[in-house]
Amino acid sequence: MTRKSKIRLLRRIAGPATALLACVSPNIALGPQEAQAPSTNSATSVSRPVTSNYKIGPDDEITIYAPYADDISNKRFRIEKSGDVSLPNKYVGRIHAEGLTVEELAVIIKKRLAEIIKSPEVVVRVETPKSQPVVVFGKVNSGGGTVQLEGGMTLLEVLTKVGGLANDAGSQITIQRLIENGPVPLPNAVNDERYSTAQVSVAALTNGIRPEVNIQLMPHDYISVPRADFVYIIGGVMKPGGYALNEKKVVSLIQLLGFAGGQTPTAKLKSAVIYRQLADGSHMSIEVNVADAKKLKSGKPEVMLQADDILEIPDSLVRGTVRRTFDQAVSTLTGVAIYRPFY
Repeated sequence: MTRKSKIRLLRRIAGPATALLACVSPNIALGPQEAQAPSTNSATSVSRPVTSNYKIGPDDEITIYAPYADDISNKRFRIEKSGDVSLPNKYVGRIHAEGLTVEELAVIIKKRLAEIIKSPEVVVRVETPKSQPVVVFGKVNSGGGTVQLEGGMTLLEVLTKVGGLANDAGSQITIQRLIENGPVPLPNAVNDERYSTAQVSVAALTNGIRPEVNIQLMPHDYISVPRADFVYIIGGVMKPGGYALNEKKVVSLIQLLGFAGGQTPTAKLKSAVIYRQLADGSHMSIEVNVADAKKLKSGKPEVMLQADDILEIPDSLVRGTVRRTFDQAVSTLTGVAIYRPFY
């Protein structure tokens, strides 16, 4: 019987719908296989929201689209801790998916489905990427947490994901990487048997001074943002508050006064005090004549402040101004403004 005769017979027996199926389905293979609907697209896959070079890993959740393979098509599967994905189709079964891109995994599934489907089409998509975590903790606006790299992110991109640096973030960011992922690509990286650790200057990173420090991060990197070291200036200045220090960890009295906008007209410059805590936990008060300290002379050392120092310049408009104790000075710092003059 010719093909035209078969179509005429189908029209009489099953109506136009069956005849149409016979006309447009010449690619359906015969035998112990399921029918496969042809697709106008090739068997490539696009990963969304991850990038195309994303490597699948444990805990990722994927969706597989494979027409006529109903037991796996349009269903979500999780990659096991072993890196395998177990698919409920006896011809596909278990696949070691860790390290594969979605396109590579689609090719493997396609080859196995070819035993039951002629010219199968397969698309794999990562729905929930969970295998490329980077942990951020410390002084970031979100408080820190886990960020998925989703195929690739730089240090700045990850910091943006956690809300950016907090006002009291320190001047150096620490990156710790598993040595199996290679050393951190920075000159100051220190490597041991387990980790590669490096420091990144916040100023260089955020100001674009050295774009090479905005490195590509790797899965399981740890990003630590410590609290900044501060010096404080209170009393008779235009902008009292805490001022974050840079890597030098010290600032001159003249520079600090400049950051604070200078003294008020009623500031008592000759009666200033620096409150300082010592390494052994004790503390001391240092009397300072700010007016004299501002007069730079050859051979005369500048007055320098170090981390956690509190410089108080009394103001004659403040009633009852008396010499404070160290604890009283510390108590005045609650709620003070924070400034980052070096960043």
